[in-house]
Amino acid sequence: MIRVRLALLTAVVALALAGCGSDVDETLTSRTFQALGKKVIGVGRKTAPQPLKLTRAGLATLPPADLATIVSSGAEAVIFEIGQNGDTATWSTVDDKTLAIREGQIVATRGLRGDLVAAEVPPLSRIAAGSGDYNRMLVTIGDNERTLRTGYACSLSVVGSQTITLVQRSYATRHVQENCTGKVRDFTNDYWFQGGTLRQSRQWMGADLGHILLSRLRD
Repeated sequence: MIRVRLALLTAVVALALAGCGSDVDETLTSRTFQALGKKVIGVGRKTAPQPLKLTRAGLATLPPADLATIVSSGAEAVIFEIGQNGDTATWSTVDDKTLAIREGQIVATRGLRGDLVAAEVPPLSRIAAGSGDYNRMLVTIGDNERTLRTGYACSLSVVGSQTITLVQRSYATRHVQENCTGKVRDFTNDYWFQGGTLRQSRQWMGADLGHILLSRLRD
């Protein structure tokens, strides 16, 4: 069912890009149609990928979309929701690289280097509170394709108010930071809340993939 929905989505996006005309800049034409999916694959490439030049006019021609960026490489892709399983939604690039997202938190990836197999995460309301301690669990693909299960002790703090800009639009947000400590590695996640909406987040996926910056482009 997900593959059928992805095929339909690809057709819809292709039609939108074909008919967008001068309202959308060149990176939302056929050249960027490929980049929507394939820039995420570019992890480890020798030259940094060029950022997508998205516009609000261009986004208006597409289905509701978010933007995922692999922080270590700058590779980015527009992603679209293609399925729902309980409280977890599947978001995909047009070439079937997927993120499973629960309340704005990435709990699995597929098709990327060093995929996140699964994650145990707290309720988003707990993160939004900006204080408290809890545990996280990440299951990743390690050496020799073995799964690696790693626990972390995490704590929250409020950084403060911050205005962020996403595709020509500014948002007043509250920045919450999550510091997690493990036996081998520590990491920090960041969350930017616009009222009750998680507008942007920077989430750790494991040692191979690093952080993914997830930006909500939908209103």
